[in-house]
This record gives sequence, structure tokens and C-alpha cells, in this order.
Amino acid sequence: MAIARVARRILIGMVLALLAAPSALFALAYGAITYLYLSVVFSPPAYSSSISISELNATIKLEFYMIWDVTQESGVFLTASTPRGSVRGEITGFDWLHNARHSIYETPQHEVAVLSPGEDDYVVDLRTLELKTLSPFASSVGWKYIGAFDFGRPGHALQFFPASQHPECIPMRTSRDEYWPRMSRAEYRKEDCYSSN
Repeated sequence: MAIARVARRILIGMVLALLAAPSALFALAYGAITYLYLSVVFSPPAYSSSISISELNATIKLEFYMIWDVTQESGVFLTASTPRGSVRGEITGFDWLHNARHSIYETPQHEVAVLSPGEDDYVVDLRTLELKTLSPFASSVGWKYIGAFDFGRPGHALQFFPASQHPECIPMRTSRDEYWPRMSRAEYRKEDCYSSN
């Protein structure tokens, strides 16, 4: 009788263990995925650089974050700061590790234009602190090229290069087509800024 009771308890314990095992494995997997996701979401940027533009009394910062899904987010953030405040937003980008160059301009309206790889262009209104998409066909008459964010040596760090160190070039990452001549800064748009075209 005592042996039967012990056997029944062992059997009940085994059944409960078998029922709990999938739940425990699910909880462990869910916890691991949550930890990895949150460690990326709340982690510091993988690369970051900024430039103070004294003529505009503004600082422009570009940040690249590691991301899980390139179809959902770019991992590229642009921040503009002035004494009145700042604006920060995610901007379009693709494969920032190989498409890091973002050219910075001062417009005649004292805004900051950012021309990125492809046709991912933006303008920051420093008076209203608004970050807006910019048509690649916007007029660029009177724009002043300030320089570009790009990877540099040593250590493949994201840096800001002034116009004196980095000639103006906007990488398009596509073959020249009939639209290029009508785009902002058309004469500086190239398939690639690192090889001779």
C-alpha cells in the first residue's frame, strides 16, 4: 500500500513535470528574446557623431543604431539642437554600415539640409525645430556645403568631415537615370562617392 502511494506520487510528479516543461521552455525562450530585444532598443548607438555650426547656432548629430528588422526601421537618427530646444527623428536609410555618408548644407533660409544616400533627403527648420522630408527635386540654389558625416579611419568611426576635407558628393547607389539632372545638387550626385565614376 505504501509502495503504491509512493508510486502514485512519483507518477503525479512526472505528469506535472511534463506539463510544466513546455511552459518553462516557453518562458525561458520568451525571456531570452525579450532581453535581447530590450538590450538593442535601450542600448547606446553603435556610431554617433555631431558638428556644431556656429553660423546657425546649432548642433547636428547623426546616430546609427543596431536594429532587428530593416523593413520596420532604419536605425538612423538625426538630431538638431539650438539654444531654444532640439528636434530628433528617425530618418530613412538602408544598410548604414555601407551607406553612412550624409551631406550637410546651410540653406539661404538658415535651415539645415541633409542629403543622404539615394534620395533620402531632409531639411531641419531651426526656427520651428521641425524635421521634414525634402523632395530630391527641391531647389538648392544658394546652398552652402558644410561637410559630411561618414566613416573614417582609424577604427572605422563615424565622423564629421568639413568641406575642406571631404569634397561634396551624394551617393545615389543606383545607375544614373533621366531624373538625376533635375535633382538638388545634381552635379554632385554619383553612383558611389568612393570610386571614380
